[in-house]
Amino acid sequence: MSEPRLPRILSRRELGGLALMFVPAIVSAATPVTFEALRNGRRIGEQRTTLERQGDERIVRTVATFAVKVGPLTLYRYRHEAIERWVGDRFMRLETSTDQNGKSLRVTAQRQAEGVIIVDAAGRSTRAAATAAPFSHWNRAIAGRPLFNPQDGKVLRVTASAPQPTSIRLANGDAVRGERIQFRGDVDVDDYYDEKGGWAGLAGKLDDGSKLEYRRL
Repeated sequence: MSEPRLPRILSRRELGGLALMFVPAIVSAATPVTFEALRNGRRIGEQRTTLERQGDERIVRTVATFAVKVGPLTLYRYRHEAIERWVGDRFMRLETSTDQNGKSLRVTAQRQAEGVIIVDAAGRSTRAAATAAPFSHWNRAIAGRPLFNPQDGKVLRVTASAPQPTSIRLANGDAVRGERIQFRGDVDVDDYYDEKGGWAGLAGKLDDGSKLEYRRL
């Protein structure tokens, strides 16, 4: 799912930069997909993912904003922004910027000849496998690959199940046919994809035992 850490409320595991270098090319029309985010069935925010193309590159922009409130009081605010660049199913580059209730986190990752070089939120550099990718959910092709957390840059120990046919509930209450892929290990997330392979939802168990869901609008 990817999923942010709210103190005793949400986990950093579930989610996830700002400007990357400009590549002159014809840019296709962007296709935004928006999800409502719910904790234990209560809406706490939304995530929008936009896909576009520049030449042979696929550019994915993500913005997630959450606010956890009790009555009129806001206990926690969260904002996560990311830009990914892919060529086909090959991950190329990532930049993320996260504000966790005033705490700033930044992560970069870039595919190089020797592997994917990740600079985590603490400024440490790690080399992951050349096939590594961010755990960012929109891309069904991440299942079975080495993954890292796009929010903090940590390499994840996780396994993915085979796709399982299922019915997916959307934000408007409609149900569509699709499939579920379960990720287990450092994360506890089910990702849902429609019959065309588009990301349609997410469900995850959070550190405090509560449930986080994404439902596509």
